[in-house]
Amino acid sequence: MGKENELKFGLERQVRLSGTPSDESLCDLVRKLLEFGRHELTDPIPLTITDEYFDTAQDTLRGMGATARIRTIANPDGKTLEQTFKSPKGMSKPAEFVRDEDTVPMVFADLDTKRRTMPVEISSRFGISASDVSHEPRLVITNHREQFIASLIGEDVAYEVSLDAYTGRYGETETAKLYELEIESKSGDAEEELSELKFAVLRWIPKITVLSENKYQRALRMLDSTSRSNTEINEETLALIELLRKYVELDREELADILKDARHPSFKSRVTQWILGRFAESGKIVQKEGTVSVLKAVINYLNGDNPSVG
Repeated sequence: MGKENELKFGLERQVRLSGTPSDESLCDLVRKLLEFGRHELTDPIPLTITDEYFDTAQDTLRGMGATARIRTIANPDGKTLEQTFKSPKGMSKPAEFVRDEDTVPMVFADLDTKRRTMPVEISSRFGISASDVSHEPRLVITNHREQFIASLIGEDVAYEVSLDAYTGRYGETETAKLYELEIESKSGDAEEELSELKFAVLRWIPKITVLSENKYQRALRMLDSTSRSNTEINEETLALIELLRKYVELDREELADILKDARHPSFKSRVTQWILGRFAESGKIVQKEGTVSVLKAVINYLNGDNPSVG
């Protein structure tokens, strides 16, 4: 059982950063920051990582801040396989993760067997009933990573620096692409150095935010949000169409098509003008209160709120 110290930062997108004579990739910027901080750096290596996470249907491990996974790593030299269990070690600050980690190398011939025995191993490690854990992954994360090692000159401290672009998938549902900067050290005395490094990263790298959740937690949250959002959008669209039908003859599919992508702020004025135009074309006399009610519902919908139907 080893100790893992990590920093995790979320990124809006995989940016190429302007503001210098030539654009720099995020990897270049992180490397410059670490070089400035007295580190020796290896060349970055591209990796493709597939993580299979196991949990109960109620996401018990997720709630504990623990993870149980099987990881496949494809690098330029071939593929490796490993099994990892992580559990939180005391309290940690946002972006700073301190966890106990147990990683065991595997061979591909044992993969199916390991999947079947994961419920039993999770039960013994975390006190969860094995019958509550499926041998099928709760979540699969596919991650394209740039990774290099940064060693602090004159100190016995080294970091594994990873720039990740990944998606999480459960069944047929998949997240949008998520981006993350992860700085990890297994050196026992790295906590203070990592904490100082956190503030340097936040100060010098734009469009980056502190994360208080790991990839498993973040991807499941995004999947939960996507599922709820899809349901809400369908219900809201139907409710809004019914509200508009009180005043204007319209094509349900036409309005639904406009509204389904209309949450982006740039669509607000276009949709509002379209509705006003339909009022004008209808030739109907609509009371001012009715027009205001419809437009208010549209604006609420575009802002992501529940429309006021009445």
